Amino acid sequence: MPWRADPFTVQPLAPSTACCERAVPSPPAGGYAWDAARREAYANDQASPVTLIAVTVESNRSKSDKDPAQWAATKLRWDLDSDDAERQALLGFAEDCPITTVVYERAL
Repeated sequence: MPWRADPFTVQPLAPSTACCERAVPSPPAGGYAWDAARREAYANDQASPVTLIAVTVESNRSKSDKDPAQWAATKLRWDLDSDDAERQALLGFAEDCPITTVVYERAL
């Protein structure tokens, strides 16, 4: 499988510079009541290309707010809560892209 670019920095990924990042941090909002099996499934979710993403170590260490397009499908997939700031970001995203559909598959 060829290595790709970090989606945030567009720097090429290599085995020595790559790590995995969750689109939504673990444990996520709404995940506090999950049992151990669900927390483990979330932490290791490789069935969806939107939950875990490969990034450079540098990018992972200098995280900043992400665009809703990068976490909306994960929030939906895992039925996670959204705070007020996230709701506002989603509303803005929906307003800017009225014909965009967020495609996701429910986990567990």
